[in-house]
Amino acid sequence: MRVLPTTTRTLIERMSLFHGLAHPTIARIAALATRRVFEDDAVVFMRGDPGDSLYAVVSGRVRISASGRGGKEVFLNIMEPGDAFGEIALLDGSPRTAQRR
Repeated sequence: MRVLPTTTRTLIERMSLFHGLAHPTIARIAALATRRVFEDDAVVFMRGDPGDSLYAVVSGRVRISASGRGGKEVFLNIMEPGDAFGEIALLDGSPRTAQRR
């Protein structure tokens, strides 16, 4: 899938978490953002990691999974461009509850 380039601000404006915020607030959030590139199958974070950041998918896909009974990996979701993840741990201060690749 080809994804057209998007600005950080545009991506944030489209996220439901930030929907309806004033443009100056969106601009301040965008100024805090850092773009990172992950290799295929790289682990973005693991269950139990500190929840100190929010992620948004700009291109590619992110697979979300957790450990089930007996340590077996349980698939939970696929995040695609425009989707955000990691907000629960960021907002409640708890460790991460799932693994992201």
